[in-house]
Amino acid sequence: MNKNIHMIKIPQLKLFGYHGCYDEEKEKGQTFEINMEIAINMSEARDSLKEVLDYVSVINKIKKDFIDCKCDLLETLSANLSSIPFDLLKGMCEKDFRIEYVTVKVKKFSPKGMDVPYIQVEHIRYAN
Repeated sequence: MNKNIHMIKIPQLKLFGYHGCYDEEKEKGQTFEINMEIAINMSEARDSLKEVLDYVSVINKIKKDFIDCKCDLLETLSANLSSIPFDLLKGMCEKDFRIEYVTVKVKKFSPKGMDVPYIQVEHIRYAN
């Protein structure tokens, strides 16, 4: 297969959630920022939503999973979110279309106990 990489970027998706190790974080919640990059290898260009990854579906699934699954650690949250594009493509059996990897960055602002503006965890999930 030719290497013809398209990089889909979903930047600065701000979501309110109840993730964290501390009771205060779990009770009061806070704003997080999600950044996702999806590297797709396509042997030829496509021009139909039926033939590509639908970005709206990815964002909607990020929002749903972010709310439904409360995590203590940003590492767990970012790993969970990184599986979304792969899961959405199950059933698309195109031999010349595949996700190479997904990068997810989860940013928490004003983290408790730290004198920094934010803490960020990045997770990279490669195709099997």
